[in-house]
Amino acid sequence: MSPSAEHFARRLRIARRTSGMTQHELGRRAGISGSQVYRLEAAEREPRLSTLVSLARALDKDPGELVRGLG
Repeated sequence: MSPSAEHFARRLRIARRTSGMTQHELGRRAGISGSQVYRLEAAEREPRLSTLVSLARALDKDPGELVRGLG
């Protein structure tokens, strides 16, 4: 796990929980699978830019909010 994957995973998990969505619901709204959301939240993967944008839209957030503090 890279530090950036861990940071993104933490920010994504907090945003999802704050919105009251399950991983499955977030995945459905973002056009990805619930298992992909799980892998992102477990820092097993880093998202593609298109996935980041889709997740942010599904969470009604600016994509920058999910990656703020990286680098």
